[in-house]
Amino acid sequence: MDGFSELLILMWDHPTYRILAAVVTVEMTVIIAMMSTLWWQTIRWGRYEKKRRELADWFIAAAEADGDEDTERPRASKVLRDVLVDFGGTKYRKAANRLWRELDFSSKEYRLLTKRSTRQHLAAIRRLYVFADDRDADRVLEALQYEQDHRFRLMAAQLMAELDRGADVVEALRGVVVDRRTMEQPFYAIFHTLSIAQIELLTNHDLSGLSERAQHILLEIAAEHGIDSVADQLDALAHSEELENRLASARICAVLNNDKGRQILRALLSDDDWQVRAQAARGLGTNGGLRDVSLLREAAGDAQFWVRENVAWALEQHAADDHRPSHGATETDKEVAGIANSRLEDATHIA
Repeated sequence: MDGFSELLILMWDHPTYRILAAVVTVEMTVIIAMMSTLWWQTIRWGRYEKKRRELADWFIAAAEADGDEDTERPRASKVLRDVLVDFGGTKYRKAANRLWRELDFSSKEYRLLTKRSTRQHLAAIRRLYVFADDRDADRVLEALQYEQDHRFRLMAAQLMAELDRGADVVEALRGVVVDRRTMEQPFYAIFHTLSIAQIELLTNHDLSGLSERAQHILLEIAAEHGIDSVADQLDALAHSEELENRLASARICAVLNNDKGRQILRALLSDDDWQVRAQAARGLGTNGGLRDVSLLREAAGDAQFWVRENVAWALEQHAADDHRPSHGATETDKEVAGIANSRLEDATHIA
C-alpha cells in the first residue's frame, strides 16, 4: 500500500474528515439537482416559445382569413391562452375575443379564482381583464369576498370601471387604503375610466367603504366633469375638524367652477390652519373673480409666508385677466408687495 492510500485511510478514520466528506457530498448533490432543474426548465421554456410562435403565426393567418379559409384549430392549451391574451390589445382583438369565448378559457380562470392563492387570483384577473364582460365581472366580485390583496382589488376595480359599473368599483376598492402618493395614481385612472353619468351617481352613493383620500379623488374628478352637486359635500369637508378634509375641499373647489365653490374658498381663506389658507388663496387665483381681489389684498398681510406667496400668485392671475397691475398688496405687507408687483409687472408686460 502506497503512502497516499495510507493517508486517506488515516483521514477517513478521523470523524471530522468523515463529516466534511458528507457535507461536500450533500452540497455536490444539491448543485447537480439545481443544474438539472435549470437545464430542464430551459428546455421547457424553449419548447414553450417555439409553440407560442407557431400558434401566433396560425392565429394571425386565421384572423386575417376571417373564416374564408378552412384552418385546423389547435386544441385549447395554456400556450394558446397566452397567445390570445397577447393579441387582446392589438387590431386582432375581436378575433382573439371570439376564440377566447369559443374555447371557454374564462371558465378555467373562474376555477383559479376559487382557489385560496393570491398568486393564482392575480394571474387569473390579469387574463380576464383583457376580454372582460359582465359575467367575468360577477365572478370577480365573488372572489372579492375573501381576497383582500390590494393589487387584486385595484385590478378588479379597473375591470369594473372598463365595464362602467360604478357601484362595483366602490365595492372592489373597499378597504384599499391610499397611504402614499404612489397609491393615488391607480385611483385617478380607475375613476377617470368611468363615464360622467356613473361618476355623478357615485357622488350620491354610499362611499363609507372608500378610504378618505379615495373619496377626495372621486370628488375631484366629479368637479373636473362639472358636476355641481358635489358642492354640498365639499362644503361639509370645509367644516370638518380634520385638516386633510379642509385642504381637500380647498383644492377641489379650485376646480369646481361655480359660485358655491367660490363661496367655500372665501370662507377657507380665514381658516385657522395656514395650509388651508394658502390652498384657498391659490384656489381663488384659479377659480375666483375680480370681486375676490379685495379679499386677497386683506390676506396679503398673513403671518405665514406661503399664504402671502399664494396670494401674490392669485393677484397676478387676476391682474393678467384684467390686463392691468394691482397694487393693493402694498397696503399691508412689503414682502408680498415685492413678490406681487414684480410678477404683476411681468404679467402686464406680457399682456
